[in-house]
Amino acid sequence: MKLRSRTFEDEYDSALAIMDGMEARSVKGGYTLERFKFNSA
Repeated sequence: MKLRSRTFEDEYDSALAIMDGMEARSVKGGYTLERFKFNSA
């Protein structure tokens, strides 16, 4: 999944796309994605 050419309505949609991409990458790589944390400033 490539996000470079995509645009998002807001930060929430962007975060969802990133999480989906991370999950897909972990499946493809054969490892378990346990958790991730987004810092909100």
